[in-house]
Amino acid sequence: RKWMQNAMRARQRHPAVWMCFVVMSRVGAATLCLSHKDCPDQSQFCGWGNCSYANGWFYTCGVCMTCDACRCDSDAIDLSCPRTRCPASPVNGVRYLSGTFWNYDTTQALLGYVCFRRIEFKGNLFSDMQMPVSITDPALPSTLLPAQADSVQRWCGSFVRSGVFEVDNTRFPITVTFRTLHARAGDPLETWTLLDLCPAGLQLSGPASPLSPAASL
Repeated sequence: RKWMQNAMRARQRHPAVWMCFVVMSRVGAATLCLSHKDCPDQSQFCGWGNCSYANGWFYTCGVCMTCDACRCDSDAIDLSCPRTRCPASPVNGVRYLSGTFWNYDTTQALLGYVCFRRIEFKGNLFSDMQMPVSITDPALPSTLLPAQADSVQRWCGSFVRSGVFEVDNTRFPITVTFRTLHARAGDPLETWTLLDLCPAGLQLSGPASPLSPAASL
């Protein structure tokens, strides 16, 4: 690991030396690369592979691979499967936003309550709700005094809303913009970020804590 870190620093200081260093290595009949354009076959991308010296030592290097090997963006040497060469990649990446996301953090409770948030996506519509939920048993009636109940509501206000959403995947991180059905012209739009944690799924992050997928996406 330390050797690889030193090699990467050397590449930043002396890119020409790094190029010579790579060319002198061997990976069987595979084509070595530093970028996707180094791969002569347009159906290949530059991914992370293992190179070896003649004495048997291995190190991580760029190797031209077929597009089906780009399962996640992290498989590409620049952390992005080239869409022009591999339009169906990343193979295990998420292609659409659908399903249910939820969040509640038991480490951040108030008077025995946690703040529960749930968002469901279907088509281009979303439904969103938030409410305080008892840690012990949500089905039991509240035993809070009126002043305590007011404090909990101020901390985690209950609401239900619905509307349309739009995904912008032309930049990183991907953004999701929400517009409620009762929004008026000129009202500010709420924008969240979307991370594709390939192959684990999606993480949706907004003003509150990140929302994890509650359903298979």
